[in-house]
Amino acid sequence: MLPLVVQLSCAREEAQTPASARVVVPEYSAANIAPSGAAPFSPGRIVSLYGKALGPAQPCQGSAAPDRRETASPLRPKQTEIERSVFPQTLCDTEVRVGRVAAGLLYVSSGQINFKVPQSALTSGDTTVQVIRAGVSGPIVRVALGVEATSEQAQEIADAMWSALQKVDWDKAYSSQCAVLSSRELVGEEAASPTRNCKQIQPHTTTETLYYPVGAENPKEFLLRADIRPLREYPELSAEVEQILLRRLGTGVKPGQVPGVSLGAPREVVGSWRHGNLTLYVHRNPAYLAPLGVRRGVVLVALREELVQEQTRRALAQAALQTQSQLSPEMIGQDLSQSLGGAYRYEPVSLRWNAMTELERVAAEQKTRRELVRMLRWPKDDREQKAASYVAADELTRRLGSFLVRSLDGRTEEAGNFGQVKLQLAAYGVKYSGIGHYSDVMEYDYSLLKRAWTEYPDTKEGQRAFLLLQRLECAATDFLVKTGADCYREVIQKGEAFLAQYPDTVFRKEELALLATAYETEWSLWRGAGSVDYGIHAKPSAAAAEAARLKAIALYEELLRLAPGSPEAERGVLLIPRLKLKLDTGQRRFLASEC
Repeated sequence: MLPLVVQLSCAREEAQTPASARVVVPEYSAANIAPSGAAPFSPGRIVSLYGKALGPAQPCQGSAAPDRRETASPLRPKQTEIERSVFPQTLCDTEVRVGRVAAGLLYVSSGQINFKVPQSALTSGDTTVQVIRAGVSGPIVRVALGVEATSEQAQEIADAMWSALQKVDWDKAYSSQCAVLSSRELVGEEAASPTRNCKQIQPHTTTETLYYPVGAENPKEFLLRADIRPLREYPELSAEVEQILLRRLGTGVKPGQVPGVSLGAPREVVGSWRHGNLTLYVHRNPAYLAPLGVRRGVVLVALREELVQEQTRRALAQAALQTQSQLSPEMIGQDLSQSLGGAYRYEPVSLRWNAMTELERVAAEQKTRRELVRMLRWPKDDREQKAASYVAADELTRRLGSFLVRSLDGRTEEAGNFGQVKLQLAAYGVKYSGIGHYSDVMEYDYSLLKRAWTEYPDTKEGQRAFLLLQRLECAATDFLVKTGADCYREVIQKGEAFLAQYPDTVFRKEELALLATAYETEWSLWRGAGSVDYGIHAKPSAAAAEAARLKAIALYEELLRLAPGSPEAERGVLLIPRLKLKLDTGQRRFLASEC
């Protein structure tokens, strides 16, 4: 992979090189010279050269001139921006000459040089390449020049991709050569990720077939996706192949011709077609070989209907969790407004403080502070309303925290009246801990949620506060564990005690989901050996992990019986097969940060 383009001074390295150092001749051969994406050696191309003694031990990276661009060679007029950029011709006392013309240098190290072919190069015959390091010349080697792929070559590749897709055996079981995808590749996408990846390289194409678990009762891994891509993927060739594929698909897919296909981010969908239980896609794959994206490949993707349905189901469940869960901001806002007789209104912060003018920030801070003080002064006559006022005050405290900071000379700092506000709120037991390292807002310790739960545990909002504290994962210090410690076991202990004491809580569904996730984390923490830092996280025993897996399955199945069709239950539908097959789901909730 080509390196990023950044400026790096080599003066120190050069200064430390003794004048009497032994002369070292750069070593390389024509076989060690490779244009990106297997493209022809032609004007403007980014080329990697591998060998020994090519440059310093500490790599140097060249920076493109910000205000200069080359005129593309008429022999290859369509070039990317990086191919027309101007790079230094000497980098860390190293030069590369192509046909006696100095090439622009993007990266130089002892074992690799990335350079740009001069625009003066031809596109037929051959030329010479030579490395000169600290005045010592390496061998002159000859490389063949080339032109872009012809339409006939692109047609041959497109035909090979189409043929490879038709040869996919969708009923074939995976083999021992297939790679098991690790939890590191699954984290955050556990319910939609493949479990195995099988790769087959053919003369013009690479075919990747991907397996997914299916079935809640007796799950098995089935081939549900295939990706076919050319072996050669430089921009001009990919564009030709893409157009040929689009023309072919545009004529319609005849029954029985093509079995299944799939896709995935971060690809740009060019077109998609339905055929039977299959969905076909043509994707542009941004294969960003640094610097700045040298190539874009084309991928022919196929998804079976089962996978399309699973992905749709997951997306709908994820969206529903944000709006239909009793722990979602919108639902909490509706309930609080009703409980407090309209005295509270949830308002999503549509603008961050750094997108506001100072006058807008001050006005928002004053308005939010008035509403917060009103909630903090709410009388204790009605237990349900008082608990609701604490939960509403928690949201207002967090909202106010985003208006108690400002930007000065590019730095985030406390607002000018923060000291006054801090004293005012301290009288009500509200304390801000400081500006968050990642959030850039004033943060506090969730003490209002803790008061709602500890003072009013038998009320609806007191119990909601308990779940909100659990959902904060390991951030709610003093409620779960000390800062920096894993908290999934505490989530389990406190959650099970909560359900034992309040079995008929209106939040039973949400608590079951949190418990299932915590048990799933314990299983995944053990199963994900190789992708977990056990110096930070204590590894569960095999027996504890197996018990956690079975418990997670039981909890997800209880969710299916209790609230079928709910977003929490739908997530369980996707995870139960993976858990029953003893696969790592990649779950990492309720673990301390590794930062």
